[in-house]
This record gives sequence, structure tokens and C-alpha cells, in this order.
Amino acid sequence: METTSQSPSYQNTAIQYALVLAIVASAVGIMLSYRFIGAEPSGSPFAMIPMQLVPCLFFMLGGLLVVKKHVQTHNLVMKAGKAAVVGLVTGLYVAAFASVISLVWNFVVDPGMMDAFRDAAIANFEAIQGMPDDAKAQMIDGMYEQFEKQASLSGQIQGIGIGLLFSGILNLITGIIAAAIWARKEEVL
Repeated sequence: METTSQSPSYQNTAIQYALVLAIVASAVGIMLSYRFIGAEPSGSPFAMIPMQLVPCLFFMLGGLLVVKKHVQTHNLVMKAGKAAVVGLVTGLYVAAFASVISLVWNFVVDPGMMDAFRDAAIANFEAIQGMPDDAKAQMIDGMYEQFEKQASLSGQIQGIGIGLLFSGILNLITGIIAAAIWARKEEVL
């Protein structure tokens, strides 16, 4: 009779870490959004980058942390392919949880937040110095259309899809990195 050793499931760890990271990333994103809404327009075209970059950094930690926890808890040998799967699944969980939090926040808790954010973003672009007025007007019109598109059901579905894609890919990569750093290496006899 052949015995096969099966590694313990990573699903519970992935779900727990993904939920915590989604809550933290969403809270940070919401706080940065309100900070942007309440600030004076800076006229910087880069003013909105922290609201996108900082939560993304939290999203990226999922694959790294779950693979690290899993291999250290169970003293496992984990190949890059398995680590990629663990990272990908964790990334999908993070994005799914964050999407639910975002939808609840934007449609239940504070439905006016996105309108206020749009108005703050447009005011920020209006304050840009040294840009021709016609180019500025084009950018503002495009931004307004983009916000309107994002507010629609198809825009929400597209945003969730993009979040799943990018979070999955980023965590796939960080999962591989974590396995390379923390997984026990196979012993060569």
C-alpha cells in the first residue's frame, strides 16, 4: 500500500490574513481619501497616488505573510509553483474582501464620499499651474466621465475584476519570494 504525505491546508491562514489585510488596507485607503477630500487643492497631478499606492502595499503582503506563516508553522518544503498558488489564492481573497468593504462603505456607510472625492480631484486638477486651459478642461472632462463610469454597476464589476487581477498577480510574486526566503530546502542525499 502506497502512502502519500499531504501538506496541511493553507486556506484558513490565507483567509485570516486576507481579511485582516483587507480591513487594514481599506481603512488606510478610506482615511487617505477623507484626508484628500478635506485638503486644499495642491495642484499636483500626483496628489491621488498615495490613496492607490499605500493600500496596494498592504495587499502585496498577503502572499508573503501567508507563505511565511505556513512554511514556518509546518516546517515545509515549498516549491515556487505551490508558493505561487498560495500567493495567488491569498491575493484573490484580499481583493474580494476589500471589494466587499469598499462596496459597503461607498453605498451604505457614506454614499456621498465618491462624489466628494470626485469634486476634490477635479478641484485639484483645476489648481494645476502652467497647463493650458483647454488641456486642463479635457483632463477634467475625462476625469468626470471616469468617475461616472466607476459609479455604474459595470464600472464596479470592472473595478473588482481589476482588483482581483492585480492583487492575485502581486501576491503570486510575493508568495514565490516568501518561499525562496523561508521555506525549508529539500535535502539532497
